[in-house]
Amino acid sequence: MNIELNKIDKQLELVNPRGDVLLGICTKIVLYFDKGHTTEKRQAILTMFDEYRTMLKEQVTFTQDRKYDWVDLRQQSAPEVKEWLLPLPPDWQWEFLYKGGNREYDASNVNFSVLGKADWEEKKGRLSQVLIHFPLTFFVNYHESIQDMLVRWLTYLQPLHGYAGIGTSRHLEEDLAYRDAEYSVAQKYPGLEITHEIREILKLRRDTIKGISWQTILSRELLDKVGGVQALSSIKGLSVWQAKETYLLQASDYPMLSDLPESYYQLANILKPLYSQELWYPQEVGAFEQDIPFNGLEYKKWRERFFRKNEETNE
Repeated sequence: MNIELNKIDKQLELVNPRGDVLLGICTKIVLYFDKGHTTEKRQAILTMFDEYRTMLKEQVTFTQDRKYDWVDLRQQSAPEVKEWLLPLPPDWQWEFLYKGGNREYDASNVNFSVLGKADWEEKKGRLSQVLIHFPLTFFVNYHESIQDMLVRWLTYLQPLHGYAGIGTSRHLEEDLAYRDAEYSVAQKYPGLEITHEIREILKLRRDTIKGISWQTILSRELLDKVGGVQALSSIKGLSVWQAKETYLLQASDYPMLSDLPESYYQLANILKPLYSQELWYPQEVGAFEQDIPFNGLEYKKWRERFFRKNEETNE
């Protein structure tokens, strides 16, 4: 491992004078899946969520009820998600959020949030999304590896694509205060994931991906578009797991923030045809703002940061 994760965890945390945690760092998993309107996919999410709560236990401290009011789980219980989710008709969009932290809006390395699309939305090309945070060093002493857990969850859900690695977590309300710090660490650490999940879900489709990460998740359908799993055989250091019709591609033994091996660049080069060409802002934008560091074009270049080494090598 090229960094001491327990040290970098605190180095990248941003707290304001009031004690609000504006920016944190976590192990981030983002998965995009179809058929979120079906009982099968809803049950898959519920199974993952039940396992997540068992793993994190009392670290899950807040949720929102269906009116978007906060519930402090240290003080009171909330209705079980399955009680309202499974009976929903397929033409209803659905969502839920569970997170950690001492305050409801704090950036947290504990998060399980889902946005499931209705059947009519999926017909327009929209995908459902699940976002999951773990504390950065959670799997160091846990009895199961992140790879084993992910393969099991991918088997349940069969997502179309996604990614996992070291990423930032953000305050849910003070969304402008963290921007400069987050932009700076993104330039310093190319292995860090920076994402705006709400904008991302509006732009990505079943055949376009955000990019690669430490762990990249692809359906067989997508992988076949770039030559199938055999196209990856030349990438030294790449590990591949199969979960039915979904593949987990891991670019290095451990998540890395800097000094990334050649495998990242080789994988990005092979998957380049799948990268989304859409533009979107990865951070919140204030009213009347026009010039911010991470604008749409700058973020697209950042998503394509692993292309550059290959292009320079080929010249």
